Amino acid sequence: NRVYQPKWKQALEMVSHAREMGLRYGWVGVDSLYGSNAAFLNELEDMGEKFMADIKKTTKLWTSPPILEAPVPGRGRPRKGPQINRLLSAAQGTHRGRSPRADQAAASTEAGRHRPTKALPSGTS
Repeated sequence: NRVYQPKWKQALEMVSHAREMGLRYGWVGVDSLYGSNAAFLNELEDMGEKFMADIKKTTKLWTSPPILEAPVPGRGRPRKGPQINRLLSAAQGTHRGRSPRADQAAASTEAGRHRPTKALPSGTS
């Protein structure tokens, strides 16, 4: 009897089975199909596995947790969850590859947008 199971859950079962069988390895490596799946990565972490994952180039990253604020009532549709305080997050230098001053400038020009800034590798612009 076959039951549908997503590929990422099958991959978790393979990792778990390998550990149960006593296979020794240092880390799990995955491509961006799995590296872009937060549920998969969270499960690997919960299993205590070390992993290296490719991610899509459009993935948004923070180098430290952003500062969140309760939604402020205003015009238009109300926000459902907390918003990122981009100015305070920028002041702490949470965006990798950009200076806090550049983050403040970006935050002031993007006021009201609710999306993290893409992290850039060091030395890129």
